[in-house]
Amino acid sequence: MKNNAIQNDPQGRAEHGNLVKMVLFSLLGSVVLLAVVAWSADLGLLRQLLSHVDRFWLGGAAACMVVLQCVSGLRLATLLPDAEGRSGPMYASAVEVAFLCQALIKILPFRLGEVAFFWLAKMKLYAPFDRTLGVFLRFRLWDLRVMAISFILCAGWVAMRQYAWLKVYIGVAGILGVAFFLLSPVRILSLADKVFRFLTLLPGLGFLRSFSEMLEKAVARFDEEQTVSGTTLLMQSVVIWAWYFIVIYCLIQSLGIAVGPVAAIAVASGMTLVGIVPLQTVGGLGLVEIGQASLYMLAGLPVAEAASSSLAVSVLFLMLCIVVPGAMWALFAFARLVSRRG
Repeated sequence: MKNNAIQNDPQGRAEHGNLVKMVLFSLLGSVVLLAVVAWSADLGLLRQLLSHVDRFWLGGAAACMVVLQCVSGLRLATLLPDAEGRSGPMYASAVEVAFLCQALIKILPFRLGEVAFFWLAKMKLYAPFDRTLGVFLRFRLWDLRVMAISFILCAGWVAMRQYAWLKVYIGVAGILGVAFFLLSPVRILSLADKVFRFLTLLPGLGFLRSFSEMLEKAVARFDEEQTVSGTTLLMQSVVIWAWYFIVIYCLIQSLGIAVGPVAAIAVASGMTLVGIVPLQTVGGLGLVEIGQASLYMLAGLPVAEAASSSLAVSVLFLMLCIVVPGAMWALFAFARLVSRRG
């Protein structure tokens, strides 16, 4: 029925075709960017890095990723309680959503992994789209603030140790970062709403109109749906991203890459921040590697070693983002099967 409706609606057919084109362009974008990084890398060094992975550090990264997603699920259950206002009964489902989203974000093109979050929240947590959007924007804004401040502080520290003349520019970036951190969430959402409205006017982006309408509703209901204080949201983001930093640091250590913890935090926060760059790729592939390589070079690694290290970290991180959520999903499925038989 849905396919027939699309075929009978010229506008819907055009928007569907544009969406398919954008997905294909995202695949092409990832291939091109990865090719640029691979061209700069030393493939012999890359093979050496991946063939001498320290299993202790890799296991630590996997364990920390489990903790990370459990904490993320706890936050989601707190922000999206059930119909009676209880977060406890929803915790297991929220953790499952967190694990599945981790995998989908890395493997789906054109940020469709983020869209999958809303579908999973409706299927697993019975949350309507507009309410989930408000919650998603609320914790994403705090995540973005924590990431931006972490990146500016850590990348700035690494840069100043290598290039003292950058102090003035880093100071300006720090001031802008603090200003963004202090900016009202409603103001940020209003700016995002204006951006979406502009994008819907461009050729081929009409399918974003529904997201613009939902964002407008989320802005209008932002203060009404605030059940958790900003301080609590800030602490949740700090804890979640602290575990994320540990995961990336463990991966870097498992490969024996010669960067310290401050540079590792800069790499981890940079890997997340490049995800908001409006460039079509598959799960950030290609864009993330270029960002990583740039930060390794900033920390003093040669170009070939930086590019090889970036690819090696991405391979391990992608493996963890598929294997760990897959194993946990199988565990949840087995637990449901046992409970039904019991």
